[in-house]
Amino acid sequence: ILSERYDVELSDKPDYAFIYPLGNPCKYTKYDGVRILVAGEPVAPDFSAYDYAIGFDHIDFGERYIRYPVSIWSRFGPMKYRTSMTEEEAEAILKNKSVFCNFVYSHESQLGMREKLFDALNEYKHVDAAGTYRNNQLNGYYVKGATKHQLLDKSKFTIAAESMAYPGFCTEKIAHAFLRASIPIYAGDPLVAEEFNT
Repeated sequence: ILSERYDVELSDKPDYAFIYPLGNPCKYTKYDGVRILVAGEPVAPDFSAYDYAIGFDHIDFGERYIRYPVSIWSRFGPMKYRTSMTEEEAEAILKNKSVFCNFVYSHESQLGMREKLFDALNEYKHVDAAGTYRNNQLNGYYVKGATKHQLLDKSKFTIAAESMAYPGFCTEKIAHAFLRASIPIYAGDPLVAEEFNT
């Protein structure tokens, strides 16, 4: 993103350091320049440690903070949301859906939300668990990237559960379902209705 507007140079002594808070959380201390927290996970910004922050939290900290949840971003750029569709368009899409529901994850959730959804729905009707976690596909086949989107295209429903319930922590899980016209069964951000039409 920065390269589109600025000449960016990677450096061990940067003027601006973009810091991701996981892995080595104190790494920021080695940078003397402007420190900018980029919270791709639910980590509340500590403005005594960072000069600026980009994150999930619904806070106002003047020009030092911007809320930019992962649900509006992908590695390919800003998400392009579909416009509303007519009932006929929705029925045509539904006719091409051959999978009841999908569950694509690589790890467990902190409070077991996604597991409870999976167990309950899978008891009712087969749920395609096509990630590396709880995989139930033939020969352990799993989807990622474009193949995940192909599965969502075929799925009537998508279990779109965050790893935790944290106000403002709304990731791409719900957005991917909406983008592929798969109804998300959502659990996570208690403030999700501020961003998505329930």
